[in-house]
Amino acid sequence: MDIHSIQELIQVARTRYDDDEGSNPGWDALRILHTQASQEVLDTARKLAHSGDSADRTLAADILAQLGHTIEQPKGVFFEERVTLLIEMLEKDKDESVLSAAAVGVGHMDDIRFIPTLLALKNHASENVRFGVAFGLVGLDDDRAIDTLIKLSADKDAHVRDWATFGLGQQSDRDTPDIRNAFVRRLEDPDEHGAAYEEAIAGLAKRHDARVFDFVLKAIQENQGSKCVFEAVIDLADPRLLPDLLRLKVEHGNEYKSYEGLEEAIAACQGSSLE
Repeated sequence: MDIHSIQELIQVARTRYDDDEGSNPGWDALRILHTQASQEVLDTARKLAHSGDSADRTLAADILAQLGHTIEQPKGVFFEERVTLLIEMLEKDKDESVLSAAAVGVGHMDDIRFIPTLLALKNHASENVRFGVAFGLVGLDDDRAIDTLIKLSADKDAHVRDWATFGLGQQSDRDTPDIRNAFVRRLEDPDEHGAAYEEAIAGLAKRHDARVFDFVLKAIQENQGSKCVFEAVIDLADPRLLPDLLRLKVEHGNEYKSYEGLEEAIAACQGSSLE
């Protein structure tokens, strides 16, 4: 993208939601803004955050979330200024899109100072905002964050349930009766083939909870091989699963994308390793 002016990039970034696939120039412009990470970009984001236009404020949240983030510098640049601005947006803004973007944005920053403002939004009427709260809390090893994720894992919106359950299962090593019981409740999820159901299976297996065995076996027998299911098999490493895994390999082993992880699951149940 042959654009150098910050203001030109801002104008292009405004179009980022025009393409559902997220592959349009708007997202490219946003990534360039993140990479440039200058004082000018920060000042521009601050100005946008106080705009009367909710689209401007949403863009500000998207810019602030990952300004200067790299593998070498995971917190990015101007971290304290960004924390202050995003907390202010979460506390004061009333627009659903802005709150959702800001909540998702802080999920990239891994800072417990966001927890009080996120918790204040956990019962928001908008499922997009509640999803943002779940996203923002994932990975924070804090009792308040965990308790809220447990609550959101039973949310009426499937997308919120999915992400909260993922956060408890895959992104946390905590193991408490409340967390396990939250997973057990998701084994009765209305969307049996949804992500929350499978994340619950993986979360219980990771904690070696015997209640999950029948659900893992059922998934394999019904040819519902998925990343979560095979991760559960690997964690359980139970030889009783081997016959159905081998059948799955014979019948569907060439469907790589649908059954990725099958070979590792078989190896685990055989007590061996592919490494």
